[in-house]
Amino acid sequence: MFSAVHIYFALAALFATVPHVIAGSFTYNNESFLLNGEPYQIRGGQMDPQRIPRAYWSNRLALARGMGLNTVFSYPFWNELEPRQGHFDFSGMNDVAEWYRQVHDAGLQAVIRPGPYIDGEHEWGGLPAWLSEVPGMAVRQNNQPFLDAAKSYIEALANELNGSFIPQDGPILMVQIENEYGFCGSDHTYTNALKDIYTATFDTIFYTNDGG
Repeated sequence: MFSAVHIYFALAALFATVPHVIAGSFTYNNESFLLNGEPYQIRGGQMDPQRIPRAYWSNRLALARGMGLNTVFSYPFWNELEPRQGHFDFSGMNDVAEWYRQVHDAGLQAVIRPGPYIDGEHEWGGLPAWLSEVPGMAVRQNNQPFLDAAKSYIEALANELNGSFIPQDGPILMVQIENEYGFCGSDHTYTNALKDIYTATFDTIFYTNDGG
């Protein structure tokens, strides 16, 4: 026969092992980030789904949570998602929607860093090779062919990620625009053009990781 103590510890063990993510809001004030109105300290680590065999995603996310992380940062690789201009592949290790479902199920939050240039020690910073064949193309500049290509990619990515943001009971808290652009350029006409593309596509908080 179980005592009240036995039942208490059984319930405590159950709730300790079941991830629980509440849909709601994510914002900030002058002192901290706020998740559902409460201060939220991001303990994050970088984990990119296209670098991990899909069969191991849930295991790697569980390990991240087990080491004390509460947020996963991820780069999507544009060159793998759109290997040919206008032809997108969101299957297998490119299935970003499934990645964020598993992030949610692991009890983690997420920050996505889609670039379009990501660096990330990835070939050409994740830019697809076919960009080099587009007439008049100049990457990471206020260049209309580049902005048009980036807009198409960002819109396709946003369509895949519908339902993946915190107000939609998803895990994504923020979106990063570009990556470390200040180390190579200072054209804020370009970065503002990217911002306009992102804000027209995603309804979330944006930030940049800059330098220089």
